[in-house]
Amino acid sequence: GLPTTTIAAPAADCNHDLIVSGGMDETWSTPGYPGEYPEGISCTLTVMIPASPSMVLATMTLEQPSSIFVTKGCSTDNLAYTDSAGVTSRYCGDISPQTWSETTFYDGPKTFSFTFTSTASDGNNDKGFSLRIKGM
Repeated sequence: GLPTTTIAAPAADCNHDLIVSGGMDETWSTPGYPGEYPEGISCTLTVMIPASPSMVLATMTLEQPSSIFVTKGCSTDNLAYTDSAGVTSRYCGDISPQTWSETTFYDGPKTFSFTFTSTASDGNNDKGFSLRIKGM
């Protein structure tokens, strides 16, 4: 199989840009995963499907275990996914095995993003997550 690249992001800079290609298999994890993530951080993964090749499928899956400290409305610690249409959804709690997909069919490029936020004010954290991004 193809080698798997793990992006070990330091807490200071856990932002990452990824361009989807066929056969790609990448992992983006919260700092310290599967130990607890630090408080007071924000990390963004920006993913782009290029215009060429003209047909691409990208799948993003949260691997087990993946969990984010629960607050009402996921207001403090959360993973926000903004899809290529610009719609944002927030997630917290036990979030595996949540899966998202984005496709292009002669309509690339498309860009979407994941932002993980942890807030010190809630006084709690959790193990965080590992997100696997695959391209076909």
